[in-house]
Amino acid sequence: MKSHSVERIPAVSRLWEVINKQEKKLPPIVVRDIKYVLEGAEKLDQEVKVKNNQIATITQQKNDLQQVVTTKTTELQSKNSLLSQKEQLLVQKEQLLSQKDQLLLQKEQVITTKTVEMQNQLKEEYISVLHQLNPKVFSANYEDWGGKYQGYKDLIVNGDYKTIKKHIPIHKQKLVQKIETEKLALATKEAEKLDKAKEEAVSILHQLHPHAYPANYEDWPTHIKARKLLDSGNLQAIEKNLVVYRELLKKELTRQKEEVQNKAQLVLQKELEKEVEVRNKSAEKNRVIEEQANSLLTKEEEIITKNQLLTQTSSKVKKVSRKLAAKDKLASDQAQEIERLKALLVQKDELLVQKELENQQEIQNKEQLLIQKDNEISGLNVQIQQLSHIDFGIQMTGNEVSTQVLEVDLAGLVEPQNVNELNH
Repeated sequence: MKSHSVERIPAVSRLWEVINKQEKKLPPIVVRDIKYVLEGAEKLDQEVKVKNNQIATITQQKNDLQQVVTTKTTELQSKNSLLSQKEQLLVQKEQLLSQKDQLLLQKEQVITTKTVEMQNQLKEEYISVLHQLNPKVFSANYEDWGGKYQGYKDLIVNGDYKTIKKHIPIHKQKLVQKIETEKLALATKEAEKLDKAKEEAVSILHQLHPHAYPANYEDWPTHIKARKLLDSGNLQAIEKNLVVYRELLKKELTRQKEEVQNKAQLVLQKELEKEVEVRNKSAEKNRVIEEQANSLLTKEEEIITKNQLLTQTSSKVKKVSRKLAAKDKLASDQAQEIERLKALLVQKDELLVQKELENQQEIQNKEQLLIQKDNEISGLNVQIQQLSHIDFGIQMTGNEVSTQVLEVDLAGLVEPQNVNELNH
């Protein structure tokens, strides 16, 4: 009975052909022992595969342990950084305490000089009010005061701030009366200024809220605050609000500009993210394919090594065959043992058939997976070619695309063959 898993190895296959052709010419015990040796070669092959799987598991465990070590090292570095930050904070705390002492000292100095500042403020206010009231008599420099107005200067020179404080409201009242007189002369100019302010307010409010504030001021509802403000004719209030209106208009124009810029930036960002995602997926696919190709090359080398071992085994089998010729006389005594071995061979053949069916199913699954990966990579290549028309400064050269397509084609041609060889 032939072994389906072993006979596809060239040396073993040739040996099976010799046995099949010469089986009738050879003693049964020789045939049996040769088959036993072939089964032993198959068992050795299976044990090598198990060892390879164990090595792969140990390698993965080693990588996981290295990852844990890396994580612990990172945590330790983070703790060291926190300790360094704590020391810096302590130094900052000492600096703040020193600054606090300096601030307390400065506060004492401020309290000490506050009275002097208040006196200087009264003096400056007194000089300012008199200068505004009559600039010809009271110049900005009180040292120039004299004549019949020497008494005003003496109050300052003598530091009579109590009297100065008492006289300031009287002089301010006179100044107010003077200002009111001057305001009457400026009434016409203020009216023109008021009209301009109203026009500007109407224009700005219409730009900010065209539906609520029509271009024609007369169409505004009379109950709204802005209409009441403009109808009041309060130039100061209008100018004060104009400052707010101008700022609001400026912010609105800035907001509209930023909104346009943000939309453009968002579109650009999304496109960049899509392209980076496509490039990352493509790189990951290429990495997986490369790893599979390297794995297959390694397995091919293992198969070559196994073939060499089997060749050596075949040579030993030939030597055993010559020795078995001298043991023909013992065949009758070992008939019972042969029957038992035949039963075991039947069981092994059944197991081999089942294993071969599983291997064929696994091969089909791998081939389907490779076809699926080829389709995914082809789709990614189409997306990359489409994205290359968008000029974001990130382009993929023709050599890179050609290399990726070549890698996919090689993976599709080589991998199924390697899988079959492994199962053989």
